[in-house]
Amino acid sequence: MSARYLLRAITNPVKGNLIKCGHVSSPMQQLYHIQRRSIADSASKPWMLFSAICLERLPTLSTTSSEFEQNYGKMLKTEEVEKSSLSDHELRFREDEKILKTQKEGVKEEEETARKTTAEFEDLWEAEFNSFQFPSQLTADKKGDTRSLQRKCDAKLILLAKQKLGSKEFWILPQGVHQQGESMRETAERVLRELCGEEINGIFLGNAPCGFYKYKYPPNHENVGAKVFFFKAHHRTGNVSSKSEDLIDFSWLTKQEIADKTPSEYFKAIDQFIVDL
Repeated sequence: MSARYLLRAITNPVKGNLIKCGHVSSPMQQLYHIQRRSIADSASKPWMLFSAICLERLPTLSTTSSEFEQNYGKMLKTEEVEKSSLSDHELRFREDEKILKTQKEGVKEEEETARKTTAEFEDLWEAEFNSFQFPSQLTADKKGDTRSLQRKCDAKLILLAKQKLGSKEFWILPQGVHQQGESMRETAERVLRELCGEEINGIFLGNAPCGFYKYKYPPNHENVGAKVFFFKAHHRTGNVSSKSEDLIDFSWLTKQEIADKTPSEYFKAIDQFIVDL
């Protein structure tokens, strides 16, 4: 009977009472009780809820075409030339060819043609085009101004904020604490307004979050940790103008630039819903 009781005490240390039998509990049993207390403490602590905004400025210029796109464009252009009717300029060009041919043959026309030929017009247009200097970079790109919306106009940019989490500063998507009575989207709209100022406007895409991330606080904190719900929005007008103490700095960055600035685990979470064009 005593052997059966001892076996039950070893296999189920919660029900078995080895202390009363005069034995010292093993390290595994002590670890088991510590873990149970830790789980119970965690269950009694609430999570803090945050809403974060993935505010995207879409490209304002077309990107450089890939080799496949260039070949496809040439094919469409060739097909269009072969199937299309002649334009007024092309008809005039043919008329000029006929006039030039008669002049070479020595045939004099009744009226002297003093107008410019299509070839002369094309030479003028080409000279004007060659005199126009296309800037290879915008001013914001030359200066390296990451706060400007006028940078990398051929790429998608995302607003990144430098905020203080605990005692450290991190580059993250703008986020703020959820308040009682708000929906998570309403929290995101309020955070964008309070953190980034009244001048910036965005169009939120739906009421459901596009992503989720959580992290834990130190054990002595009154909350278990933070749960962050991400909401996607498209930039409409304006730029960050806030003087909020919660916003240390901000930047408009590409996906690759965000990967270089944010913590690796954090980027893994937001990489799932950031589509690079």
